Amino acid sequence: PATFLELFIGTSLSAFAAGHHGARSRAHILGLTQPFSSLLTTVRGPPNACGNLFPLLIGSVHMKKLVTSADHLAGLFVGLLGLVVAIGWVFQSETVAMLIPGSSKMGINSPVLFMAAGFCCYFARRRRAGSGFDLAWRMLAALLVTLPALVLAQHIFGVNLGLDFVRLPTAPSAGTPFPGRMAPNTCIAFILAGVGLHLTRAPALGRVRAGVLLACAVLVAGIGLTALLGYFLQLEVMYRIAAANVMQPATAIGMCMLGIGLWSLRSALLAQQRGPASSETRITLRAFAVVTGVTLCAGAA
Repeated sequence: PATFLELFIGTSLSAFAAGHHGARSRAHILGLTQPFSSLLTTVRGPPNACGNLFPLLIGSVHMKKLVTSADHLAGLFVGLLGLVVAIGWVFQSETVAMLIPGSSKMGINSPVLFMAAGFCCYFARRRRAGSGFDLAWRMLAALLVTLPALVLAQHIFGVNLGLDFVRLPTAPSAGTPFPGRMAPNTCIAFILAGVGLHLTRAPALGRVRAGVLLACAVLVAGIGLTALLGYFLQLEVMYRIAAANVMQPATAIGMCMLGIGLWSLRSALLAQQRGPASSETRITLRAFAVVTGVTLCAGAA
């Protein structure tokens, strides 16, 4: 679990570096990794592979054929996370359950939605309006809103719509009283992500749309980060709503990355309208704000 969280931190840094082209910008962000590597070493003990993980991941930014921005990297991360968990669910893989904490309790709905979210996030700026590919993108984005909304309705109204896909026999437990059902905070985060992705389809991102998209990005990442902090601080109220299912750690990490992807999409769309000029001070502050939270939480854990 610790290695998986360290990879998440390094990926977050790479996302920021990928989102800001130019050697000076990447070098600026790379300079921030040194104190975070030292922090992890201090918290966890003797140096390990994590000490060299940040420079390695930041250096991979130069491979821009597949990943050219933070939203691409976030989309790949979230999509692959969903794919791996789905494979583990289908084949009941103990290896996946060991590598990704809590994945065995996620059910199948969350991994499928993560794959859909990853696809939409990655291809949000690469589709041609009116094409079959664009239709598939819009259908997956609609799924991100529709399915979580129906699952959330089950929680609110106490009904069973037959959406909780589980392997039989699966007995309820303290953390999952409704086996196979997404947690309410997970549903809310997916709905916000779907709304945010739909906003990226607008030909022009006005002030109101930009503000709503920013709110979606911050709330999605905030829900995930709050759950991670809840596990770190052992405060169940931060990752569980009432007596419903808990948000699993892997789900929380995926939400953090999805929030970063939405934030990057917003920045890219605004840059297309206003021009890409931005100061290195703002880049540093943004990178510092994102990385500080995930590093303190994941490194200490």
